[in-house]
Amino acid sequence: MTIDELQKLTSHRFEFVIPTADGHILFAGPLPDEYGKNLPNIENLDETGLYAWEDAWERYISSLTALKQNRTKKQAIEQGAITEMPKQLAIPTLIPYQDAMSTVNNPAAHLQPITQALADNLRFEDGTLYFQGMEASYANLIEYYDKRPQAVSELDLPTLRALYSVILQELKDAAEDPDEIMERAKDPKYLSHSVKLYLPDVMKMLGYKQNSSKDGVTYAVAKIMRYNRILGVMEEKANGRVYRSHYPVMLFVGHDGKDNSIELASPYINKLVMTVLHASIQRDKNDKPKLKRNGKPFMLPSHSYLINASIAKERNKRAVEIVCIVVTLIEQAGDSGTPHIRAQTIIDRCPDLKNALDAAASSNKSLILKRAFSKAWQLLPKQTRLAEVYRNIKFPTAVPTASTLDMVFEFPHDGKIKPEKKG
Repeated sequence: MTIDELQKLTSHRFEFVIPTADGHILFAGPLPDEYGKNLPNIENLDETGLYAWEDAWERYISSLTALKQNRTKKQAIEQGAITEMPKQLAIPTLIPYQDAMSTVNNPAAHLQPITQALADNLRFEDGTLYFQGMEASYANLIEYYDKRPQAVSELDLPTLRALYSVILQELKDAAEDPDEIMERAKDPKYLSHSVKLYLPDVMKMLGYKQNSSKDGVTYAVAKIMRYNRILGVMEEKANGRVYRSHYPVMLFVGHDGKDNSIELASPYINKLVMTVLHASIQRDKNDKPKLKRNGKPFMLPSHSYLINASIAKERNKRAVEIVCIVVTLIEQAGDSGTPHIRAQTIIDRCPDLKNALDAAASSNKSLILKRAFSKAWQLLPKQTRLAEVYRNIKFPTAVPTASTLDMVFEFPHDGKIKPEKKG
């Protein structure tokens, strides 16, 4: 935190400021009595005294930030910002869209890294993607795909999945009946639909501990801008033909300092959600939606909500992807038999892990596998609700080596736990 940022938070007068090496404030004083009482003399600080001052300063700044956030949160709500972040990630499970938020080359829908040259020359306007002034559909965008392993490893998929979950919930709340879902899916202008998010709540969901709103804005914008080098690729049918369509994954719209909110849009996620929701509507033999008594359609399960959103904070991104793969497997299997999968199949569905193994020396392959799988097995009981939903589910502990990739992992359980009837 800088002095300018501190002055915007409080009118309290400080007689001294202890700076850090980069010019920010380590702590300042004197502090108000409730925070500064019994602190050691600033002129004779030992290590213990220094820690005491830093702790008191942190508590003081946290109280100021909380007051400011309460004010801006109220303003954000009044301006229509989303302030309730999802506690669980929404993971697509409807076949064939289960790979839509990964770089697995699934023709139905997947993420595709692109070169900076392409990213710099793309423009999305009125539902249409333009490249160097002409519609991107007429350009051979495949030539600009970034196929380097590094392009995949640099992607922060857990954070993107968290943002997907927010956008999905907003869209589901807005479109309930099949006709509205269909209309939105066809409307090219709706692809540019944006969402406004209260920034501190987004930061909290992603595990970012900010010292100021400025830090949070910088962090959020940097995160979103990293996704400008990814396109969402979808297979679409029209007039009896199959087309490959490309959509931007994330666009930064702006930051409103008055209510501390950010606005972003994802044409790809908008299109994907509408497509998945439309595909999940159950239909009769005449292709008409099957409706409940309240007029709403019967829907096939399209997403899993068993992974805690806090998993986005985990640094081991390969382990997180394995968790997503396993949860998708279990949810797609439901109550039918024992879900099982080969180690090699998991690796094939986790491109970053596969690329790392392909590039590694033989002596390092088993270590790479151990780091990814052992952490994934730890995360399954800690960061998912699988044990709450599937009775007596068992998680594996074995870790594959470079010579045992045919190993089969099983996730036996005694069926889904039926929710208790109320009343």
